[in-house]
Amino acid sequence: MAITERYVTSGAAGGGAGTEGDPWTLAEAITSAVAGDRVNIKADGTYTQASPWTQVNAGTDQSPIIWRGYKTTIGDGYQGRNADGTLNTTNMPTITRSGNGSTLVGNTFSYFDSLNLTYSGGGNTYVLYLRSGGMAVNCRVYTSGAGGTSNDGITTLNYCHVTNCDVIMDSTLGYSAISTASCVSVIGCRITCADGYGIFANGDCGAYIGNLIYNCGDDGIYGNNAGKRFLARHNTIVGNTGSGITVNSHTAYGIVLTENLITDNGGYGYEDNVSGGTYRVMYGNRFDRNTSGVILNQGDVPMFKNNTASVTQANEYTDAASDDYSLAASSPAKGLGRLGANVGYWQNAVAAGGGGGGDCKKYSCRLGLGLRMS
Repeated sequence: MAITERYVTSGAAGGGAGTEGDPWTLAEAITSAVAGDRVNIKADGTYTQASPWTQVNAGTDQSPIIWRGYKTTIGDGYQGRNADGTLNTTNMPTITRSGNGSTLVGNTFSYFDSLNLTYSGGGNTYVLYLRSGGMAVNCRVYTSGAGGTSNDGITTLNYCHVTNCDVIMDSTLGYSAISTASCVSVIGCRITCADGYGIFANGDCGAYIGNLIYNCGDDGIYGNNAGKRFLARHNTIVGNTGSGITVNSHTAYGIVLTENLITDNGGYGYEDNVSGGTYRVMYGNRFDRNTSGVILNQGDVPMFKNNTASVTQANEYTDAASDDYSLAASSPAKGLGRLGANVGYWQNAVAAGGGGGGDCKKYSCRLGLGLRMS
């Protein structure tokens, strides 16, 4: 794949060629970037616009358009995670707006890497919109303030991937942190939504792996018409107002929940509202202190094995009060998974603790994700 390097700075005068010595403004890049361009956005100021940044041209499967943040050296935008588990955004450019509408609207086969995207204000919106074939990796997405009834942090169409992102919805009337269509993966993310779902999975063939989903105003993961090939594995889902995971579908097959740690939710650990269907598996999960119980309609799950539950165990996490959901030294979630693995989200690899998400580079590469970002 041939890549053409393009450059954006906050101080660009306009009318540039998009080269390192004659960079574009972000507005020029949004309208000028074409398939095969990698647009390097410098973290030398805040990029602000009153209307949404809406990408004009589309990439292709073999020649996507890549949007990548950096500070000093190309590729230095991603600096891992902080000791508290949050993404280190020091080298990421901040792209922001307020008012009605969205922050950044991608086109097909567009990849977003190491960007800090923020939104405040009202109106029905999404901060980042991924069209078919799109990808977000190592991005922080944040929204605050009172909004409309359909606010999402990240919204996807089909065949998209969201990997190692932080999605924080502090706004009221938010709908979900991440809203997905069919054939979408969400991997290794740190997700919270004060007034809605963590993940609203509105389609088939979804994979939700290695995420921390906490303190959401509704279910941690809500599968709406998501009854075909739904996989939730190695997630920690904690402190949400609704159930940990809910799946709704009239016919279902291929629902698999394995090695999740689901605790302290206001509803059930898992709520199965599926009528009929086959091949539903729950294996090696741990459930603690979910208000309504472990599972609704357990009899409808053909394979329910090696799951553990407690109503009194209270030391799974290092410091839940500070949102550090890494496993405590004596956590009963340790060693419960397949081949003695821990259950719950992939632990952050930083030296001093780590409360969420994780450095998922090795996992995303195994799944074929993120390989075109560098």
